[in-house]
Amino acid sequence: MLFNSLTYIAMMLLALPLVAMSPAWLRRGIFLVGSLTFYSFWRIDFTLLVVFSAVVDFFAAHGIHASTNERVRKTFLVISLTLNLGLLVFFKYTYFIVGSTQSVGELLGMSFAISLPNIILPLGISFYTFQTISYSIDVFRRIQTPVNNFPLFLTYVMFWPQLVAGPVLRAHEVLPQLQNHRRANAGEVVRGLEEILQGLFKKVVLADTISSVVDYGYGLPVAQMGTIDSWTLAFAFGLQIYFDFSGYSQIAVGSARVLGFNFPQNFNWPYLAVSPRDFWKRWHISLSAWIRDYLYLPLQGARFRGASTGGIEAREATEKISFVRSNVALLLTWFIMGLWHGAAWRFAVWGLWHASMIIVYRLLMRRPPKLPKAIVVLGGWSLTTAFAMLGWIFFRAPTLDQAFQMVLRAFDPTALTTMAMRENNYLMTFLYFAGLLVVAGLLRLRTFAVPTPIRFVVATGGNAIMIAMVILFLRDVQQFIYFQF
Repeated sequence: MLFNSLTYIAMMLLALPLVAMSPAWLRRGIFLVGSLTFYSFWRIDFTLLVVFSAVVDFFAAHGIHASTNERVRKTFLVISLTLNLGLLVFFKYTYFIVGSTQSVGELLGMSFAISLPNIILPLGISFYTFQTISYSIDVFRRIQTPVNNFPLFLTYVMFWPQLVAGPVLRAHEVLPQLQNHRRANAGEVVRGLEEILQGLFKKVVLADTISSVVDYGYGLPVAQMGTIDSWTLAFAFGLQIYFDFSGYSQIAVGSARVLGFNFPQNFNWPYLAVSPRDFWKRWHISLSAWIRDYLYLPLQGARFRGASTGGIEAREATEKISFVRSNVALLLTWFIMGLWHGAAWRFAVWGLWHASMIIVYRLLMRRPPKLPKAIVVLGGWSLTTAFAMLGWIFFRAPTLDQAFQMVLRAFDPTALTTMAMRENNYLMTFLYFAGLLVVAGLLRLRTFAVPTPIRFVVATGGNAIMIAMVILFLRDVQQFIYFQF
């Protein structure tokens, strides 16, 4: 069931009055049944897989919490991690591992064939796996008390607004809101509906429209492309995936809000970032924080404190770690981060691309240039945006070889005058990016006093236009990009 489908809209219209009229204990049941129904619309057998995984994590967490023997606690943690990561590796990476092994074998002169069954990737497995892993680890670190109610825990794992593609939420962000659920007030319902509308507008009007430029351009032979084509396609897909994924996240957050939940925002204008580090504080915020806390800091050797101290902060860890070790941990983290997004080497290279950006930035900041602040900010924004966009080529190109060719073509001075795409493709990409910057600028200036009647008229008019355009464009439903991960 896609967020941008009439089926999902009908489900939300049914859930809202039921939640509004029901007592707290019944609302929790509605959330669980709704989540099971939502996932079962795709495949009911994989719903049972999620339930099985949740059962193991539920009891493993209690085993961790109940024992004072460190070996026993680690055994239960290993059971949880082995199950979750084992399922993820089997469903997502079996073809990749076997294919890579065969390629290495061919290079060594050992050709062999392995027959594999048809493996279907469960929807959202990368996301709910991270949620259950964080739960078990937090219980092990004694910063999370295991919940005693299994249906409540299962609802946390499967809650439909964020089940398929995030945000990646920690137990402390959801379980207290489920345990002490309150109905959304009128203001929260209005705000949530506006977030859903804005998310749908981003997806069905903006992302799905510019996808025509992306699909056409990446289907061209690289030999026909010019420098401008490579940059245009880098920006076009960067815009598409931003509107697509941030749109999904807004629908998820808005859906949760109208149901009485307050979930953190997952995007904060990433293309306004002035450094690679700043970019990842703004893009897929929940995943970036998860990777930092459960992968990057442990690889650095960071020790986590108990719940009484609130856990360790990034700056505390990095101050105690050598520059070399920190960057080795960063490279390994981003290599894994890339493969998490997709079982292909081009995703791993995309991850290493961003790791390299951060390392270069760190090196520059060890002796920051003595320039006016405005130049530093503008230069940082320009370089961060350019190289972040260029990195998206590895994400979208059908093969790693084509991705490298396109990146090289972006810096080919002999191809400056070659233009393989239609003129409207360049214009659309430019207008999308310019429009994004203009809207971001206007929203940053909204602190200036604007009379309430004018704000109301502008907001109402804008919402009416978005509703009309969403209805017009909703006929051609396209899957969200991150659903494949």
